[in-house]
Amino acid sequence: MTDGDGCFSIVLRNGKYNLNFSIAQGKYNLRILYYIKKILGVGSVNVYKTIGVYWVGDRRKLAEIIFPIFDQYPCLTSKQFHYERLRQAHRILEDPKLLTEHKYFICEQLRSATLPETYVHPIWTANMAVDIDWLTGFIEAEGSFFLCKKDGKQRISIAFGLTQKLDRPLLEAIRRRLHIPTQIIERPHFYRLETTHSRAVLGISQLFQGRFKGMKSLELKLWSRAVYHKKDREKLEQIRSILQRLHGKVIDKGIVRSI
Repeated sequence: MTDGDGCFSIVLRNGKYNLNFSIAQGKYNLRILYYIKKILGVGSVNVYKTIGVYWVGDRRKLAEIIFPIFDQYPCLTSKQFHYERLRQAHRILEDPKLLTEHKYFICEQLRSATLPETYVHPIWTANMAVDIDWLTGFIEAEGSFFLCKKDGKQRISIAFGLTQKLDRPLLEAIRRRLHIPTQIIERPHFYRLETTHSRAVLGISQLFQGRFKGMKSLELKLWSRAVYHKKDREKLEQIRSILQRLHGKVIDKGIVRSI
């Protein structure tokens, strides 16, 4: 889930450098944040007007709980760049041999570092596969289960999609893992993986049953019902309407990316 909606941040506040790990979701999906907090046993959930944020800012808890997770299971997207930057900042701030001025100088350099436009996670190889548990969390954050109209708005198609600004190799690995025959769509500022292929849709429906912990579980349940009733236009219209209302709430999490 971190690869989708997680954030590793170095924050300068009141003349001091703070290190934070956070995951944000729209308010309608707060239960996934409380689930993460319960599993990890650290951190807090802050609720704002339209979003909720799970975060850990205690440096000792970061070192004891958060870092071991990402050291053992690295991020598979460009989030790895930001994790490594945070890890370095923590190491500098905890070094008793360094003067405070030297620590802050290095932390500012790390905080100001930007992701290279051509960044590709070094972990990726041509045939690398993605783990199903990681993929579940990623789709929980970034996946879209929806119904769309095609052929002059007469036929309703059942569709699944993922969009990324970077990390095309990741989308390619997901495409192979989900047996999606459709090729990745490349646009000037993003990549899009989308399919309405009936066999791929059925496989996705079966693969993720019972895996999601947040509101994505409800979306999948409705979407899977559409797969079952794919020849019943009236039911498809009903399910499409419900999913659209749900997605109207999900869109709040777009605000998270500007925080």
